[in-house]
Amino acid sequence: MFRFRLDKVLRYRSRLVEREAQRLKEAADALQAVIRRREDLQRSIATVMREGEQERRRGGDVRLWQLRADYLRALQLRLAGLRGAERRARAAMEEQRRRLLEAHRRRLVLEKLKERQHAVWADEERRRERKQMDEVGAVRAAAPGERTD
Repeated sequence: MFRFRLDKVLRYRSRLVEREAQRLKEAADALQAVIRRREDLQRSIATVMREGEQERRRGGDVRLWQLRADYLRALQLRLAGLRGAERRARAAMEEQRRRLLEAHRRRLVLEKLKERQHAVWADEERRRERKQMDEVGAVRAAAPGERTD
């Protein structure tokens, strides 16, 4: 019976691949959440700007224009912060992708080693069986009077 000596290591590396894949999913989800917040904020900024332009055309109150401009600056500062958060989330996701690929590569090395060792074992097993069959044949051929021709 074939037994791979590094089977525990292979199982451990398989668990690492699963864990890194889960972490990549979490990083991707975090990035998507930041992107959604940024897109929502960009829509809000566009709405405030559109409303401000309509207010200016109607000749509204100057204090209201100033308040709207201050609010717009605050939203744009928030947008800049979200863009920074998006860059960091993308970098974290790429780093996690790199870790997953490395974990997968390490597992693959052991899987290939297992396959090679199993092939060597199977060849040796076939040779042993052939040798036993040859020995049985030789014993039968050497036995006197056993022939039934």
